[in-house]
Amino acid sequence: MNPQLWVEPVGEIVLARLRGRCDEEVLKACQHRVFELVKDTHQVKVLYDALEMEDPTVDMALLQQKMDAEARAQLGPIPLRRAILVPNTRIAYLARIAFGQFGEGAYRVFYNDMAQAILWNKRYNVRPARRLNEQPAKTLNHETSAVQHNRCIGVLNGRIPTEATDMSCVGAETLL
Repeated sequence: MNPQLWVEPVGEIVLARLRGRCDEEVLKACQHRVFELVKDTHQVKVLYDALEMEDPTVDMALLQQKMDAEARAQLGPIPLRRAILVPNTRIAYLARIAFGQFGEGAYRVFYNDMAQAILWNKRYNVRPARRLNEQPAKTLNHETSAVQHNRCIGVLNGRIPTEATDMSCVGAETLL
């Protein structure tokens, strides 16, 4: 067991704590363990605690991005809700590079505030996660087109949905 990495389920959240210097081996072990626990526990809420992690390199952020893209291609869309707890703006910036490719709603960065990170994840009401190798339900289409995105922005800005497709983004978080 690596003393730099601790990944365990804590209540409804999979907690991944990274300490010290983060290298490729630690990052891959973390990713593997998180996905293993998500599959076993059917919990999709993940909290990455990087408060004690040394500033990683940009390569580590790009590696995380690559591993997520590979997992998405291999397993399909996985509705993870990730809270990333960081001590400074450098790690926050790298976290946004690492996790930002699948949309702002799927992750959020918190500065030294574990309580808010946990609350943000707990407010996410989900049905039990689908198995990683199952096809998602038709109502959980995570491949959002630019048109759907623009309609969602309109709804969020106070525009009333006029078509059935406009309703696809209303209450989307409660569908997951």
